[in-house]
Amino acid sequence: CVLPGRPLGVIRAEQEDEEGRPRRNDRLVAAAAASHLYRDLHALADVPAHLLDELERFLVTYDAARGRRFTVLGRGDADEARRLVRSGTDPGTESR
Repeated sequence: CVLPGRPLGVIRAEQEDEEGRPRRNDRLVAAAAASHLYRDLHALADVPAHLLDELERFLVTYDAARGRRFTVLGRGDADEARRLVRSGTDPGTESR
């Protein structure tokens, strides 16, 4: 399924791999292009803080339930998210 959207930003993160080693695994945050509810969102700063906090807690809890650690390192803007999409590479190997 492909859903057209616009990037709002990125949650920078590390996640343990199968051997327990940390590796970058950033998560893109986007809004559906056709969404009426989120039509005014164009950057992470437009997203209510409680919603971003809940999303980060979900990511941490989801991995914890699977015995892995997910560590939020910070947040990046829409330009950073677009660069990650265009690069198509592992965020840990991209030059910042």
